[in-house]
Amino acid sequence: MCSKCLGKAYYASHREKYKAYHFRHKEEHNAYNATYYAEHKQERKVYRATYYANHKEWDKAYHAAHREKRLAYATAYQSALKLAALNAYGGPRCACCGETLIRGLTLDHIHGDGAAHRREAARGTGGTSPYRWVKKNNYPLGFQVLCGTCNIAKGTGDHCPHQKDWRKGYYAGHRDKARTYSATWQAALKLAAFNAYGGTRCVCCGETLIEGLTIDHMNGNGVNRRRGNKGIASGTSLYLWLKQNNYPPGFQVLCGTCNMAKGTGDHCPHQDEAKSGPS
Repeated sequence: MCSKCLGKAYYASHREKYKAYHFRHKEEHNAYNATYYAEHKQERKVYRATYYANHKEWDKAYHAAHREKRLAYATAYQSALKLAALNAYGGPRCACCGETLIRGLTLDHIHGDGAAHRREAARGTGGTSPYRWVKKNNYPLGFQVLCGTCNIAKGTGDHCPHQKDWRKGYYAGHRDKARTYSATWQAALKLAAFNAYGGTRCVCCGETLIEGLTIDHMNGNGVNRRRGNKGIASGTSLYLWLKQNNYPPGFQVLCGTCNMAKGTGDHCPHQDEAKSGPS
């Protein structure tokens, strides 16, 4: 038996051992691969182009000979990926009209920020791209299952017309679940904003009670910003706006007391006390 065949036979008899080893060192391997690919990006690009040019005819012949097998594999992979995503967001059923035809279901950005998310994530606009992204990011909040009809109808406004009557009945039977989901999503959005601007601590007095903290316009131009961004006043709408705009400069974390006190002038009175020192 040749050395190549011996290697295959050895691997076949120790498959589980190899799997266990790679699972234990998954993070190390991922970090190494990421570093290697980054350092050899151009070299790999040239290699792939050269290899394809030298094997173009063989590649065409191979794909032609295995067309059905490849299509079956791709279909099975994509179906499993989509089903896992649908199950992660409540199951294969439209959250609006109740449609259960899996081929007609898709993932929807609940808050209508799909365009901003696609620009940020730099991924494709449809197909399996969203399903791969949510899987890679552990199925984050902010998505729901809709059928194609409701998804398109919602795109013409802020909700699907079905919801005018259906929503009343749904929320009547799922009030606690909806409130818990909303509270969890809002809390995560708020915390992310605070962490982006220094953490959960008032920069003026040092207050750390997160329920009493808010985001402040450092230059006092909140009114002008709200005039230029209709519907974005404060609270959740502001935190979402900050996230969609990659947390721009000009904001800080203040407690409610310091934020209100600052509103009566150009700064909080605490700062005068800090400058004058103890009496």
